[in-house]
Amino acid sequence: MALDFVSHRTGEGAVRHRTREYFAVRGNAAFLLGVGNTTWEEHLPLIEETAERFELPG
Repeated sequence: MALDFVSHRTGEGAVRHRTREYFAVRGNAAFLLGVGNTTWEEHLPLIEETAERFELPG
């Protein structure tokens, strides 16, 4: 499961920051991978590749 967040900072030099949090649960173990940046489109392929490779041993 994943949740996406977008933060808008107002004012001069406004920055839009995006964050995605991936959740993995197995039994009593839970893990959260949180990633984010201001150049989302540029880094999204790497973010998704990293999340796809994560495994909970078990």
